[in-house]
Amino acid sequence: MEKKWLTFGLSALVLLTACGDSSSEETAAEERESEETSSFQVSETGSIGDGKEVFDENYGEPTQEGDTLTSYQDDYILVSFLEGLANSVTAQFEMTDEPRRTESEVLEELSGMIPEDAVKVDAYEEPDYFRKVLVYQSDLVADSFEKLEDYDPFREEEAGTFILILEGEPEDDSYFDALIAPGHHP
Repeated sequence: MEKKWLTFGLSALVLLTACGDSSSEETAAEERESEETSSFQVSETGSIGDGKEVFDENYGEPTQEGDTLTSYQDDYILVSFLEGLANSVTAQFEMTDEPRRTESEVLEELSGMIPEDAVKVDAYEEPDYFRKVLVYQSDLVADSFEKLEDYDPFREEEAGTFILILEGEPEDDSYFDALIAPGHHP
């Protein structure tokens, strides 16, 4: 009888040890994945699909940092992160000494946020919402979001589709902020 308990005890110890190692390996793998996404780079200065390190390098230490929203340069740049990747980026011109920009000034200022492989595929105005929407397609953005396990920002749309929303007064070519986010529609 003692031999059975000894065998059972040793078997249980081996099983628990094996489970513990597996858990440690899974935790280490998750940490490696998080490190990989935080340094992943899609654009020159930081945009959707980029890791947090890209924003820290380009915009300095965050002004504020929450669970999902991080602000840089006194709230000029707001970034929503999901699993270490930027899911949306807003440039708030009103937080600067030049609170309004023309469309060409916005595009010039944010050119580093647009992935180099991005192709503009559509543009439309939504006058009721005081905004203009530019639609882009990027393989780099699609590849970046493939790293996320539990989130598909493109839903039924083509992977890599993203929008740049200019908010302000399109009829006056005067914009106070710009938002870059995955998808085709705001």
